[in-house]
Amino acid sequence: MANLVELLNTIRYNGTQEYIDRVPVATQSNLAAVGAPITSYQSIQNEFLTSLVNKIAMQIVNAKIAKNPLSILKKGTIPLGADIEEIFTNAAQDTGFDPTGANLLTRHLPDTKTIYHRMNRQAQYPVTISRAQLQTAFTSWGKLEELITSIVNSLYSGDNLDEFILMKNLIADGVENGYIKLASVDLASAVNGPKNIVKALKNASKYMQFYGTNFNKYDDVMKSRNPSWTGAPVMTATPLEDQIILIRADIATEIDVEVLAHAFNMTKAEVTARMVEVDSFGAADNVYALLCDRSLFQVYDNLNDMTEFYNPKGMYWTYYWNHWQTYSLSLFANAVAFVRPDVNITDFDAIDGIDAGDISEGTALTIEQVQNILPEAVSANVGTLMVKVASWTETDTYNAAAAGAYTFTAVLDDLPAGVTNTGSKTATVEVTVTA
Repeated sequence: MANLVELLNTIRYNGTQEYIDRVPVATQSNLAAVGAPITSYQSIQNEFLTSLVNKIAMQIVNAKIAKNPLSILKKGTIPLGADIEEIFTNAAQDTGFDPTGANLLTRHLPDTKTIYHRMNRQAQYPVTISRAQLQTAFTSWGKLEELITSIVNSLYSGDNLDEFILMKNLIADGVENGYIKLASVDLASAVNGPKNIVKALKNASKYMQFYGTNFNKYDDVMKSRNPSWTGAPVMTATPLEDQIILIRADIATEIDVEVLAHAFNMTKAEVTARMVEVDSFGAADNVYALLCDRSLFQVYDNLNDMTEFYNPKGMYWTYYWNHWQTYSLSLFANAVAFVRPDVNITDFDAIDGIDAGDISEGTALTIEQVQNILPEAVSANVGTLMVKVASWTETDTYNAAAAGAYTFTAVLDDLPAGVTNTGSKTATVEVTVTA
């Protein structure tokens, strides 16, 4: 309640003279008196809501955005309409000592490379507040808090979630399009799997600290775009303090942070500060973890702006939160994604039979009901793979009025990255109707 009192008084303190004259100073016991002029005068209503959404809610939302696990990798704000020019210059090459000075006037141009990143997201999130909602809000402190919470959740939660998803998919795009180096790690063994990922992270981290070309894809990408390209590859290094580990939460659970800290010769706190857990890497479901230079992510805010519109006919306000951004990856930055080794499906695991009910009891399921309870994903290779199911077909003609066992066959969805099915294997499940 104290925070809400402070909030109301902050709006009043920054308000117009009319607002100050009409709205009393808020205390814990005069909410109704504060709300009376706000809900009675149109100009006061507009000023209150504009201040609430633009100033106060914005402060709340900034705290929420900071909770985005990947927000630490954003690069800040740039002016609207400006492209980001990223420049990298390779180390100068030794030309040898020339005692004659014959090449004194020869120009030695630096090996400078440039990449441009352009704004590619223009998102808008609306929320509508009616006069009735505003009047209800001033009946109790709880109702006022509900109004503020609804504004924040409606405007910003969607934006926050979308930003997180987009940043994960940025990694997935980098993996799919060959912008990020890949390293296979076998995690199939419950005993050796965690050791393998720790060892792979440690080795990559150590070698990433030496100048080289092994951990960035600039040269490969340039050659794929222009086979005749003959420029020099990017020679760069990433100090330990600039390295970040992104790791899937289920993989992080299997790793002892103390062991990881020892492997990196760091304290547990230092490792934790450099390790960000994610639920997935978007569409790249074969990725376990990513070790990268902080500069890999070129994510900028171009515009954060609130606009409003009052509809006098419907007596409601609509506020629009506009968030424009630039999403890109740097080809100059070191990065390596640790992925599941390529694997072929040898067989699908058995699925427990499904009871489709009893005819005599009137509980036999229709074909539509059966389809609704069939698995959406099936496991293969003794539980080491999960494959999504696009649909199920009736191998036998299902009849809810006839007792028997009916086989349904899975039509597989697109296979996960790195997974093949050369034997055209699929999964089946038996559905039983009793009499």
